[in-house]
Amino acid sequence: MTASRKFSTKNADKLQALARVDSGESISAVAHFYGVTRVTIWRWRQQQAALQAAKPKSVYLGTKVQVAAVSPVTEKRLLGWIRHMRGAKYFCITTECLRYALAYLDPEYSLTSSVKLLFHYIMLCTQ
Repeated sequence: MTASRKFSTKNADKLQALARVDSGESISAVAHFYGVTRVTIWRWRQQQAALQAAKPKSVYLGTKVQVAAVSPVTEKRLLGWIRHMRGAKYFCITTECLRYALAYLDPEYSLTSSVKLLFHYIMLCTQ
C-alpha cells in the first residue's frame, strides 16, 4: 500500500472510486490513487448499496445551536449570567442550563417550562 495520499473515508469518495472502476479504470490504478489495497475496493463494492443509502446521522447538532432570547434586555442579562458562571467556574454551560437561566430571568419563558424544574434550578443557583 502506498502512503502517497491520506485516504478520505467519506462515503462520497468511496462511491467516486467505485464509479471510476465501473467506467473501466483498473482496480489497481484506483486503489493506488486512493492509497488503499485492491481488497478495500472490493469491500467497498460489496458495501455499495449501503453506501448509497447512507445518510448523515441526525444525532449530530450543528455548531451554532442557540437558545433564542425573548428580548434584548433578557439577552444581556443572560450574557451576564453566563459570564458570572464561567468566571466563578461553577459548572459547564449547556443548552439545558441556558434554558433554565432564561426561564429564571424571563418569567414569560417559564410558562412553557416545568415549574418543578425551574424551582430546582433556582434552588441550585442560590446555594
